[in-house]
Amino acid sequence: MIAEFVIITDFAMDDIYKIREQNYECTKYMTVAEKTAYYNNFG
Repeated sequence: MIAEFVIITDFAMDDIYKIREQNYECTKYMTVAEKTAYYNNFG
């Protein structure tokens, strides 16, 4: 599941932590090749 993130003007460190946590949950069972493809195609 890939979620779309909306960056708002009051973007804070807590938002970064949330994004990192969501990325971890999405990728924790992926192989290295799957993670590479995920991050290369994510942006």
